[in-house]
Amino acid sequence: AAACAAGAAGTVRGQSGQKRGRLLPQPAAGKNQPRPRQGPDLSAQEAIVGYQGDTAGDPAPIRFVKRGTEPSPGEVFEFQSSEITREYTAAPIAKRTRLKFNWVAQTEGGRFTRDPDKMTPFVRGEGQIGFWTCDICGKMCCEQLFIFRAYLRQEFVQELNGRRLDPFIAYMSWRCGRGLLGHLTESAKFKEEVFSLASHDLSVDEVRAQLQEALSRGGREDRLNLIEELERLAGLGPGAAKKTLEMTAVERLVASGPGSAVLLHTAEDAFRAVARSLAPRVGARLLAMGAAFVAQADRATGGGVGAAAL
Repeated sequence: AAACAAGAAGTVRGQSGQKRGRLLPQPAAGKNQPRPRQGPDLSAQEAIVGYQGDTAGDPAPIRFVKRGTEPSPGEVFEFQSSEITREYTAAPIAKRTRLKFNWVAQTEGGRFTRDPDKMTPFVRGEGQIGFWTCDICGKMCCEQLFIFRAYLRQEFVQELNGRRLDPFIAYMSWRCGRGLLGHLTESAKFKEEVFSLASHDLSVDEVRAQLQEALSRGGREDRLNLIEELERLAGLGPGAAKKTLEMTAVERLVASGPGSAVLLHTAEDAFRAVARSLAPRVGARLLAMGAAFVAQADRATGGGVGAAAL
């Protein structure tokens, strides 16, 4: 119980340094409701922070250890709760299927992570009925549990294209959950941090400060990995993302409907080319957003200036 409490406290402390501030535990279910066991249909690409694609290598498989030992990251007890034994013997968290999956924990914004420091804690809701135990050790070791989802490992998938999260929702204590997430390398942590920077609305100064802090913790190889991930998210190089996050964010800001602008993505699009000449004062996102809004306003008033001219 002490280990569980310490782990949960560490998780909340880990969130306190983020822009959104300290994350408080949320109730897992409402009054007179059991904790949910079915989650929404989500692709791994969209749901997992820092997911590198279906063809990228999987994390190292987790290993079973006997009860009575202290599991390290990547190790879990060869055990399951009485609830899983009675009601969910075919679920991913069951002993006989657990090793076939990669596991991720729910984090801020309803996304999923492999970083135990970013897990979002959940508490038993007021008036909630049913079990409130860890699905692995079977103990009610603390008031807080963590929501986990899984997706099949490559060797158990016939077609890798478009892997999706299994709908089953598992509930973990901090100790068992940390083991289930596996060993996360510093390079993997860097990539999650870079993705978070790109997907949050941060100022240039905030992004610069967080990048400098991340770079100061790693060696030469970690810095190269971080630069590689930045280039991927920027749409440069062979591993480039299909569409950059900043371009997607601009498209969401432009009203949908007939005639609405869809931004074309290439490494040398006009917005990036102009933004490079104006940097660091004007970024590609602000430039594209301004051009899109001006073009929309121009069309609404019947003017003759189009987005191409801008």
